[in-house]
Amino acid sequence: LFFFNLTRACSLKMITKRLLESCRGHLSLPGPGRNSLRQGVATLPQRDQRFQGKTAATRKTAISVQSRYSTSCEKSSDSSDINEIQANVNIKVGNFRNKFGCSDEMAPHIRTCKTGADNCDDIDGDSDGGDLGMDQRSKDTGFMISFLGTGGGIPSTRRLTAATLLRLGGTSFLFDAGEGVQRQIMYTRANIGQIQKIFITHMHADHILGLTGLLLSLRVSLQKQTSSNKVIAVYGPVGLYNFIASNLALTQSAFGGITVIVYELTGGVEESAMGPRGKQWAVEKQRGRNAHRRDIFRDWYPEFNNRFLVRKRIPRGEDGIWIIPTAADSPGSSRPKSYIISAAEVRHVRGVQTFGFTVQEPDPPKTIDPVKATKLGIKPGPKYRELKNGNAVMSDDGTTEIQPESVVCGTTSKARKLALIGDNCGLSPAMMHLASDCDVLIHEATISERNMSEAAKRGHASAEMAGHVSKSVNADVLVLNHISPEIGGQGDVVELAARAEETCGKSTKVVVSHDFMELLVPRLGFEFEDSALTN
Repeated sequence: LFFFNLTRACSLKMITKRLLESCRGHLSLPGPGRNSLRQGVATLPQRDQRFQGKTAATRKTAISVQSRYSTSCEKSSDSSDINEIQANVNIKVGNFRNKFGCSDEMAPHIRTCKTGADNCDDIDGDSDGGDLGMDQRSKDTGFMISFLGTGGGIPSTRRLTAATLLRLGGTSFLFDAGEGVQRQIMYTRANIGQIQKIFITHMHADHILGLTGLLLSLRVSLQKQTSSNKVIAVYGPVGLYNFIASNLALTQSAFGGITVIVYELTGGVEESAMGPRGKQWAVEKQRGRNAHRRDIFRDWYPEFNNRFLVRKRIPRGEDGIWIIPTAADSPGSSRPKSYIISAAEVRHVRGVQTFGFTVQEPDPPKTIDPVKATKLGIKPGPKYRELKNGNAVMSDDGTTEIQPESVVCGTTSKARKLALIGDNCGLSPAMMHLASDCDVLIHEATISERNMSEAAKRGHASAEMAGHVSKSVNADVLVLNHISPEIGGQGDVVELAARAEETCGKSTKVVVSHDFMELLVPRLGFEFEDSALTN
């Protein structure tokens, strides 16, 4: 027994020694044995001092890259291998296309909206994108699009279901509310209490399951504010009111303290196919059958009545467009604004009413050059207002007619437009008209190349189809959204963008959306060279 135990102890000692030697070979630890491990750990703070001037995220990336580079170089004595490793590092750090499928030309307009993140490298918690020098947290263009959920159908480890936030200075508009949307907002710099309007493109689960919880969170946030404006407006398909009302009733929840007004967009083409409105059902009801049956989309349910929940309707115009009423002032804004918000139907799935929305700023106010005006014989007064409105006026002595272009100065901004289109396999003429000449077009790209034949059947579009739409409406930037769970790594993202670029034309820039990506629209709009995206 003594000799047996002695043999086993010697074997364990030999195994331990070999393991240490193996670890030292892989980790490049200096010196032998346990002391070398302590020495290796002790050198980390010294190396870290070199990067104290950088942000935490940049320091982490730089240390990681330096560690991989130095370790690989110690293993290789061939200079060609070292050059290859260094080239790979340079490709990894600073390649903007790998992360969003676009060229570095879009870099000044994209950042992460996550709190505590300094650059797009931290957009999804990994370091695949490299340090892009995108520390623009204080930049505010007054027209910023935060992508909270960019996945299609079901959530994945990288993408939540549909939710997009348009931040407009002191107010915010939310488009779709997939499950978990309020948690996504908590990770960002957005203020949940600034959400005044919510737009639902259609009532599929991945676009609406987070709505009721979000409204209840808004109630808590608004109750803490002293503002008298405690009204939330929700816009969407017929049946949206009953969805919210039934959720509140069955979960025994109440708003209390705020008012939620639900505007249902009525008169659409697909509305006639929604619910039990078929010809056979109408005949049976006329004969006395199904007389007790109610239309779950349109009828009123007294059981769901809630005094803090109001139902209103907006009829479709003769041109197939819904005009969304807006308030004249935006809290926190330096000047009053009245955004022009419109909607039109798109073709998704039969019986599922689906919309696209556009948000456009009003034309910026024009200014009068007082020096030029005085020289032409017009002193400051009511005539300035007429000139700003584009009307010619007579000089103060009544001898000369002054044209507006003679005294009006250029503006420092332009009326920017966002077009966000819900799930679709085709757009109506009204939607095409609304989206024309938009700064940003957000369009789905769910269908993969191998499933192109199923696009119409499934009611979804591909990257190529999104490119065609972008070219037709002359969009400056096309953002591919509602990404399939099949799209995984960076290679898939680059390929997806490349397919859209083939059809969208050279003047449009393509970006693949990502959770917590934020797109900043410049005050004077995008200015790109008319060249294809190349890397």
